[in-house]
Amino acid sequence: MKELKLNKDSLANLLDREQLFSNLSVNSLIHNKPQSYKSIVEQTNDLICIINAEGIIHYASPSYQDVLGYSHKELVQQQFKKLIHPENLSSIPIYNNQILLHNHRIDVQMVNSTGEYRWFELNIDPIYTSEGNIGQYIMIARDIDERKKLQLQVEKLAFFDALTKIPNRRLFEERLAKCYEKARQNHTKFAILYLDCDNFKNINDTFGHDTGDQFLIEFVQRVKQCLRESDTFARTGGDEFSIIVEDFNENEQINQIASRILHSLKKEWHINGNVVKLTSSIGIALYPENSEHIHSLLNYADIALYRAKENGRNKHQFFTEELAMQMSRTNDIELGLKDAIKLMHFHLVFQPQINTQTNHIVCVEVLLRYNNPKFGNITPGELFQLGGRMGLSEEITNWVLNEALKQQQTWRNRGYGDIPISINISSVLLKDKQFLKEINHYFKYYETNPNTIEIELMEESLLDNIELIMENLLPLKKLGVKITLDNFGIGNASIKYISELAIDKVKIDKSYVQQLSTNPKVKSIMKYIILLLHSLGIEVVCEGIESKRQLEQVENCYIMQGYYFSKPLPANSFEKEWLG
Repeated sequence: MKELKLNKDSLANLLDREQLFSNLSVNSLIHNKPQSYKSIVEQTNDLICIINAEGIIHYASPSYQDVLGYSHKELVQQQFKKLIHPENLSSIPIYNNQILLHNHRIDVQMVNSTGEYRWFELNIDPIYTSEGNIGQYIMIARDIDERKKLQLQVEKLAFFDALTKIPNRRLFEERLAKCYEKARQNHTKFAILYLDCDNFKNINDTFGHDTGDQFLIEFVQRVKQCLRESDTFARTGGDEFSIIVEDFNENEQINQIASRILHSLKKEWHINGNVVKLTSSIGIALYPENSEHIHSLLNYADIALYRAKENGRNKHQFFTEELAMQMSRTNDIELGLKDAIKLMHFHLVFQPQINTQTNHIVCVEVLLRYNNPKFGNITPGELFQLGGRMGLSEEITNWVLNEALKQQQTWRNRGYGDIPISINISSVLLKDKQFLKEINHYFKYYETNPNTIEIELMEESLLDNIELIMENLLPLKKLGVKITLDNFGIGNASIKYISELAIDKVKIDKSYVQQLSTNPKVKSIMKYIILLLHSLGIEVVCEGIESKRQLEQVENCYIMQGYYFSKPLPANSFEKEWLG
């Protein structure tokens, strides 16, 4: 064996720190050292061993017997790495092909003779030959198990979500920063996926927070089964989750991951004795394809998620430049929408419902229009979505109610009598008891006859806290207000709901009328629905009549609405066309 260099200064310093970091040869350390050094080595609780360049143990201190239960004979000529937890090997330079030039310190788990692991602080010092090569390593391990477990517990509280046990936003951001730096240096790609639970609030409201919490726990388990161990899955909000996917070549791999997740989450949930159906939406942004900046990628994933929800939920959406342009337009419209009432960018139009047997107006539907200074007229559907998302539904509905009743009063004062009007009311207001006071205030102010007012509900409104909606509608019905169900046939409303709410009128969605000439089954379905509703004493309106042919194909329904009779008209035009 070649003689190794002795660094006495280094040895002295290490001994001062109660550490045995030194560049001593095996002989000088074990056999030729002073008695004080020998005493330290043999009596210390630290685990001291010397291994060769191939990782074979040449010497192990007696403390291995006391701490880990191994005798000297059991360790000598054995691989040192057998003592190390497999997950920690890659962090030790001599096992990851790194050149160790000086002392290295790392926390590792070491296994005892009964197979149990404990945490140790491992210090590694290279021992050089006279030729300047590393011939051996001194390995000194100090037991830090209690301290390390406490540290890990603190880190878990700081970096992991308490409910689902997955990384939280803080850890997600740290891993994303490391992922970004790695991808930038190695010219690789990664993907960010944003997930949230569609209508999760309904679970908490309907079944309680205990069921909601259990759902989130099972939600996480389902998603984890669709991911790899190397992927980061984090809870970044109440029902919001984020995923980092690295080491992929084709975008189709991300597409497959997202599809697997959605398929898994679409299956029924059986939680605390409740059967729950819930889906998720996913937005995806890619580095460097979409952007080379983290902040932009996060924003793009969020934009894609919103579009996935807009497109019907239970979908995933990749970010695209076209999507960015659409979102820019939406943002501009939202900014204008905030001041639309004050700047008088809203206006009302009116469309009659006609009794085809008498050719008289049965009712006039009041419709809101928004003329954006930059983009012109915004479609009612987009306006409805944006108003709801921005929390402006109440303000907009109150404006419509006020202007509609004012217009009805104007026509009455001009001698046209009480023209029955139908007004679309947001389900947000229908759940607010204050709405009853407000509508009564408008009735008194404009001397409105409640029997001339119809409130239109969207079919999906019935599924959103129906009990509270019923509670608030009943006092209005007692005043004489009629309740109309709009867009019937495209949602999940049942005859049971219609009966419980004492609906006065149902409007068959125009999609049925549009299929009358191409789908004979639709005609039979419409006929059955109309007959059933009439048998319950409910008026029926067919929407979307655009041609004489469609009019002639509808059976047993005599109240119609659509462009064939009149497009929606401003108040003055409507007055000249229908009232003058």
